[in-house]
Amino acid sequence: MHEIIRAELRAEYEELVGRGGYRSLGVAWGVSTGVAWNLVNDDSYWPKDKKIRLALEVAARARGIPVRRRGRKRDLWSMDPAVLLWRLLNRADCKVSW
Repeated sequence: MHEIIRAELRAEYEELVGRGGYRSLGVAWGVSTGVAWNLVNDDSYWPKDKKIRLALEVAARARGIPVRRRGRKRDLWSMDPAVLLWRLLNRADCKVSW
């Protein structure tokens, strides 16, 4: 997930170089300019702050990037569409606890 997000950030930065660069990238992803710079330029950097990681995950989901699994169940937004379709077509009639 980290590498996919990092690749998307780099691609978006290339589009935004002449129009605000890292500042515009940070606004688009919901992070600060410094975090955007670190994510694009430092391969060993990943934010430790949970709020920053959450902002990155929300922005990644909005762009269609599969995001981490939540516990044992997979998030529907990060599930492969073919797998989701198969699960819907082959589900058993049973009570589901939400």
